[in-house]
Amino acid sequence: MSERLAAFPDADTPDIFPSEFFGSVYVSPEEIAPMMPSVVAFQETFRRLGEPRVVTLLDAPLEAGKSSLTEQATDGAVFQMGESSATRLYVDSDERAQELSGNMQSMRISRTSIAETSAHGVFFTKMSGSGGTVRVAVKRFENGPRGAVQEWANTKLAAERGFGAFQPLGYIAAEDTGYMLTYRRDDVESLDNSDWTRALRDPEAHQSMLEDISKVGPLLARLHHEGAYHGDAQLKNIVIDQMGQLDFNDWESSTFTERPTWSKLSYEQADSHRHKIERDLKVLFGSLARSVEDKGVGLLTNLTPQAQTGYFREFIMTPYIEARLQLLGQDSPDADAAMVVMGEVEDAITQYISTGELQRSLARARQRMVA
Repeated sequence: MSERLAAFPDADTPDIFPSEFFGSVYVSPEEIAPMMPSVVAFQETFRRLGEPRVVTLLDAPLEAGKSSLTEQATDGAVFQMGESSATRLYVDSDERAQELSGNMQSMRISRTSIAETSAHGVFFTKMSGSGGTVRVAVKRFENGPRGAVQEWANTKLAAERGFGAFQPLGYIAAEDTGYMLTYRRDDVESLDNSDWTRALRDPEAHQSMLEDISKVGPLLARLHHEGAYHGDAQLKNIVIDQMGQLDFNDWESSTFTERPTWSKLSYEQADSHRHKIERDLKVLFGSLARSVEDKGVGLLTNLTPQAQTGYFREFIMTPYIEARLQLLGQDSPDADAAMVVMGEVEDAITQYISTGELQRSLARARQRMVA
């Protein structure tokens, strides 16, 4: 780290270096707008913002009629917003509202945003004012604000359970659009930033990478133990910090439920959890098996289904199941019931890989694109 950055380590440091800050080059929204129309829309929204308002997360026991804690927390936030059609930033505490009230007077856009490939056009901005500077990642939801509210609620639920690489700043609700805002970090990167295509060809040279991939199963096991399911557990949504610790990003598709008491679940309840576990593992396998061109990482690309099955078992399933067993040891009366489900999951994932279902799905998708 340079002496300049070491001297100003905090995200809310006054903006005394307006063009370069923490390794990013920031430009005016007008300069980047031709390449990213979403920036223009956000700039207009930003100009209409009033003072931040506070909503609280309702993380209470699941109410009758609610399908998940995610639905309950999202509905609770929407209820607190009321019927107002004003464009407004919502945050989770009076302290955060006070912090931001003086930092919402102007904005600049990180030039690195041009290279973003997110389906939501995520970009990075620096919001400044009399109170200093806050660096933020912005994610847009085009079908109204509820998507942004739900991701905010999920991110808060994840944090209360010890997960989440990025701290939520809040969300912006407009009439037909929503924005999820998180504080930006420079000390993490997503796992898909590495070149995985060569890792199995020369495992000795890529030992540290293979050790990192072996941490993904236990990370997912901890999340599932809490009754939470990511919904899009691709490598691009898993980040690693400078200490080699993994965590999740992007909670848009996640579902949070109460931690299951496996011995007391009905068949339908256990089956619901099983389907969510399978989905996360299938999405993870797809991320490893698809080529870079197919928006995967290429670790298991061009291997036979048998080889893919063996490697996925070695690097993901076995560490996952071992971690689940260790966690279930704390809830020993439920261990037998839970492990019956884990066995069904392992069988389903093995069949999914060995029958080449992913490859057939990709082939059908390409045919639809050609047609």
